[in-house]
Amino acid sequence: SRQGGQFPRAVHDVVACVRHLRANSARFGIDPDRIAAFGDSSGGYMAVMLAVLTANPQPDILGSLGKYPTESAAVSCAVALYPPVKFDVMDEQHDPNFHAQIHDSPESPEAHFMGYPVQSRSVDHASPLTYVRPDTPPIFLAHGDSDPLVPCGQSRLLFETLVATARHPANFKYHELPDAGHSTPHFCEPDFVKLVYDFLDTHNRSDAAKRAAPPPTPGKR
Repeated sequence: SRQGGQFPRAVHDVVACVRHLRANSARFGIDPDRIAAFGDSSGGYMAVMLAVLTANPQPDILGSLGKYPTESAAVSCAVALYPPVKFDVMDEQHDPNFHAQIHDSPESPEAHFMGYPVQSRSVDHASPLTYVRPDTPPIFLAHGDSDPLVPCGQSRLLFETLVATARHPANFKYHELPDAGHSTPHFCEPDFVKLVYDFLDTHNRSDAAKRAAPPPTPGKR
């Protein structure tokens, strides 16, 4: 996030990527109606922003970067691992037993991203919570309960907001991993990876592909 510039310039980058993929879908051999967003940490924030802006587009946040500014930046679903989503409550959410990063500091990644300390003025316009709507696309969230950088309360807060607002609450999943930290091997374990694949199979496959797929063999993938 430090290298991507202040909000919303980094969001403009990922929006431009989605627009480029959709505009060149025939060239890349992809289905323009089945583009999912996936990211971890600050990349998880970007994935969530793409999802919430799909149902609630904000021209100033989407921007016009790239060759295809009129192309849709919509995604069908998002997977976000340990994303920061509300910068001004991160410090109060941290477990006091952790040697945790201080987010209220003027030198924190969040302060650099916003261009000012997060307690000095509102950061709500940069929070995906602000843009959640009943038809927000499906989102898969996962967080370690021992994360010293981004407290798991961030994903909990987003999940609670999504479920409370959603027309279809079952479209949203949250998995909190015991003893997992920030980008630790827990998120590469086969059982966890299967959860991600199952989510994508459910929400990012065409009806035709689902009908053509053979029934799963018990105990195998």
